[in-house]
Amino acid sequence: MFLLAIFLYGEPIQGAKLLTFACIWLALALFSLEGWRRSRRQRLASQAG
Repeated sequence: MFLLAIFLYGEPIQGAKLLTFACIWLALALFSLEGWRRSRRQRLASQAG
């Protein structure tokens, strides 16, 4: 939606919006990374015994 607003509708980009966008994507990346690491650890632990 953010990208549609910028590129399709020509909405001006403000610094606060860019910061919010970056924070949301960073949080999503961290959440995903932690889930991947946890599942990997559990899989390795179940294979070890």
